[in-house]
Amino acid sequence: MDGENTKAKRKEERKKLDNEIMVTDEELKIFVDEIFAEEYRKSSYDILIRAGL
Repeated sequence: MDGENTKAKRKEERKKLDNEIMVTDEELKIFVDEIFAEEYRKSSYDILIRAGL
């Protein structure tokens, strides 16, 4: 019975995560800008490491 209970809990948690989330265009732009900035920082740092600087 524990397996069924756990399965039901996971299904309920997934249901909560699958809800549609609404954000404004400005919020979306901020999220995307932050993601790209982080990726560019990592990429630049990796290039410097490979260059031996």
